[in-house]
Amino acid sequence: MCGRYVVRFSKSAFEGTFNVQPPLFESYNLAPTQYAPILWAADGNREVLEARWGLIPKWVDRPFDFKANLFNARSETLLEKPSFKRPFKSQRCIVPTSGFYEWKKVGSAKQPYYIHPKDERPLALAGLWDHWEKDGEAITSFTVLTTSPNTLMSTLHDRMPVILEPDAFSSWLDPEIDGQDLLELLAPAEDDLLEAHPVDRRVGRVSEDDANLIVEKS
Repeated sequence: MCGRYVVRFSKSAFEGTFNVQPPLFESYNLAPTQYAPILWAADGNREVLEARWGLIPKWVDRPFDFKANLFNARSETLLEKPSFKRPFKSQRCIVPTSGFYEWKKVGSAKQPYYIHPKDERPLALAGLWDHWEKDGEAITSFTVLTTSPNTLMSTLHDRMPVILEPDAFSSWLDPEIDGQDLLELLAPAEDDLLEAHPVDRRVGRVSEDDANLIVEKS
């Protein structure tokens, strides 16, 4: 968790939330190893770029054989894991999303749910980035931080992504601020922020990517 999410933004909503131009990108079923937009601070300016979902630490020899393929990072152990400790210090990013999916076991099957903000504003997931480069090949990649669930998410899963509020964006992206000074941000979202509804099980197939995936299943 979080293992799939949605990227679909109106220009006004994205600019109003992040104060940058929105990416020319849309996906209703974004999965690890795919590329997605992230926000980072470059020379003091907030910028959007596309990066590979699944953190590839800069020190690995063969990035695509790296068995962990780190698409999530537990916030409770960031300072203990070599893959995350250095990026958490100064290589933090925001992963913008419209909502994300989670699966709940119902009998012998798993029912997917779409979780999204009640007011439909873009969400800012806390992330880390790293840059791997070797023999002329370069990959910028990212991971999504997770924490314990709020009341809504506890009915679906025992984890949820860390969601940043707008007043935390600048501090989170500032590489001059040590991540240890931002640990208080790694908390569950407020209980009134999100809502969830069941959706078509097609979302379990990466090849499926259309607007009907987020429509409530009756």
